[in-house]
Amino acid sequence: MLDSSPSGSSERYLSIGSLNPYVHRWQIKARVVDKSPLQTTKNNSRFFHVDITDSAGDIIRAKFWSDAAEKWHGALEKGKVYCFSRGRVNVANKRFSTLNNNYELSFSADADINPADDDGSIHVQRSLCSMPLRNIFNSTRECPFPTDVLAVVIEAQPVSSVTARSSGEELKRRVLRVRDKSQMEMEISLWGEQVDCITETAALPQVYGLTGLNIRDWRGARSASSTKSTQIIKAGSGLLQPEEETAAAEMLQWYTTTGSSLSFLSMSRAGSTGEGAANDRKPVQEQSIKDIKDRNEVSPDWRYMLLASFIDSTGSLSCRCFADMGQALLGSPASEVRRWDSEKKQTFFDWHSILKSHFRVMVRAELDNYNGEQRMRYTALRVEALDAHSLAMLLHQQLKVAVPSATDFAESKKAKLQLDNHGDISEPNAKRSLVEAH
Repeated sequence: MLDSSPSGSSERYLSIGSLNPYVHRWQIKARVVDKSPLQTTKNNSRFFHVDITDSAGDIIRAKFWSDAAEKWHGALEKGKVYCFSRGRVNVANKRFSTLNNNYELSFSADADINPADDDGSIHVQRSLCSMPLRNIFNSTRECPFPTDVLAVVIEAQPVSSVTARSSGEELKRRVLRVRDKSQMEMEISLWGEQVDCITETAALPQVYGLTGLNIRDWRGARSASSTKSTQIIKAGSGLLQPEEETAAAEMLQWYTTTGSSLSFLSMSRAGSTGEGAANDRKPVQEQSIKDIKDRNEVSPDWRYMLLASFIDSTGSLSCRCFADMGQALLGSPASEVRRWDSEKKQTFFDWHSILKSHFRVMVRAELDNYNGEQRMRYTALRVEALDAHSLAMLLHQQLKVAVPSATDFAESKKAKLQLDNHGDISEPNAKRSLVEAH
């Protein structure tokens, strides 16, 4: 829908909820509620994004790349109101956004963005798209995935230093332990300057809203990590929506009265936590891999990975044979061949009839690039051993195509002779007709 400008001018604005890729000319008036730092990709491309909301409470993400990022990063300020136009509406990538909007905006350096009057019609509160901790634990989405969290922070651990493997940079890290009414607990890692938002001296427990967290999975344990665009909002600060402030107050009252005495399942660590589960912890008995293997009678499933050379009358071809193709070639399972001693293997490959057998092989040819050199790589897709009868039938078919049969040869010879005789007889008759006509 189109809304009239609050200032009473003839200028009209489109609401964020009405934006879609099929609307080409539009102008929106919105407040910047979040702004990410100016970042650099691996190919040295600069980018940043802002989250903007309008008077209807709808929110959308606007992205800026390359020259647009250099131009608009310093011009846009968090909390200010602007008029946005001459942008492109794209489908949002939900892997990198927690906003409740199926679209996102993209602006170039030629975009039209101007400051607008702030008449108070656009709220400064940020809406959370939060998930209960149990839903995060049970989610089937591929990790990592983004989400917002509204939970009780019960502990802020001291700051530690971590060295980034990619850049070797020293990073500050603080781990938070959070809980909610689903009786789940999760660890959240804050990085860089965000570690100062919640310190170990803060009055805890306290409800916080955290936006733009990345959920990661490691061997079944899930934890969250902040990103450069993560916002940490304390409940009661007036920066959350009224319904979220109410939910935060109820959650804090629940935890301080009854929740703190309950048992909580930690998705970031094995086992339960809480006062009710303190006596449930049992010491872990150290066992070697051999003991576990012998107890559970676990045996690996051995598979072939062979390189075979096939030869026919035209040349040779080296081909890779995996798993079932290797078994079809050798005639014995890989687990059985593995149990053979070296002498039996030597005898098998020296004297076994495989080296004198015939096979029909279907291969897949792929062009491979190795050290800047292109070469063909062949992989067996089907291997069929040919017995004497099958080999004879195959040779018969090939000979039938290459050399005509005796019957076909006789019939073709007879037809040629008849054609020649017919030509010899008809020629004198033709001459006689010409003479008589003359």
